[in-house]
Amino acid sequence: MGFACTSTVALLMAWVSMPAAVLITVMSLGGLLNGIIQPSRDMMVRAVTPAGSFGKVFGFVSTGLNLGGMVAPLTYAWLMDHDEPRAIFMIVFVFILLGLITAITRAKPQATAAWTR
Repeated sequence: MGFACTSTVALLMAWVSMPAAVLITVMSLGGLLNGIIQPSRDMMVRAVTPAGSFGKVFGFVSTGLNLGGMVAPLTYAWLMDHDEPRAIFMIVFVFILLGLITAITRAKPQATAAWTR
């Protein structure tokens, strides 16, 4: 639900012209929703990590987050320079929607007895 609501807020910011006070409220709501989904995202990664591979998976995910943190601001700045600020929210919408699809379609972890861990 968090992914769906966050993507909806991003789409709303991309397509609807709002007064500044409403936009600030909507952006705050989007940030709150994004903050709420981040711990569950980390737990989903942990749940699908094969035994003994947590370090590799953690490194892969961290590298992806760092690369995204380097590329996204440059892309967004380029879009702002070319008078396309709404495209930024469309990109955010697409990536959050991809996260939602990934969360829904991921392989469910197999249940194991607590004493076997």
